[in-house]
Amino acid sequence: MKCKIIDDTNENLPLVGAYELLAKDMGDQEYHALAYCIKNNYQIISENNIFEMLFDIFGYNKQFISNSWSILVTIIDEKEILLLQKKLFDLNYKYISNCPDIKKVIDSLNYLHFKDICTDDLILNFKIWFEYGCLDGLIQDYMNEYKVLYPKVILPLEDIFSQNMGYILELVQKDNRVDK
Repeated sequence: MKCKIIDDTNENLPLVGAYELLAKDMGDQEYHALAYCIKNNYQIISENNIFEMLFDIFGYNKQFISNSWSILVTIIDEKEILLLQKKLFDLNYKYISNCPDIKKVIDSLNYLHFKDICTDDLILNFKIWFEYGCLDGLIQDYMNEYKVLYPKVILPLEDIFSQNMGYILELVQKDNRVDK
């Protein structure tokens, strides 16, 4: 199966004022995707639950919506999913990854040889999680614990976690679209 990214940025619903009514609540990308799907009689495949909520409110048939990753995982291999995820991320698409289990992220950052196992795929995931704000709490804890400008009592000691966390922050902030 081949996946194709379609430019739906100019699609609009054939209703006066639809954009003003819907886009502010559901988002610009989602509105155009909905318009494209309705125009072409396609099923809406999205990670965003806004469509489910809209279909509930308007009483539409929910068989026209589904979760894209649950479909893709069953039909294409992991490498193709990662390539698609990178392409969509580069095109500024949202909701292409779920937030990770932060405990597992912390466990991996406590691994001595983290930099050796840090693949391009893992770096991409960290960039996506960073952009989505999934790492905000972890970053704040790191900054409060290890990057304190004026410590009151004891200077923080650098450990494996702080080295790996610093490495990840350097990677994700280097060329990310959003500065945090």
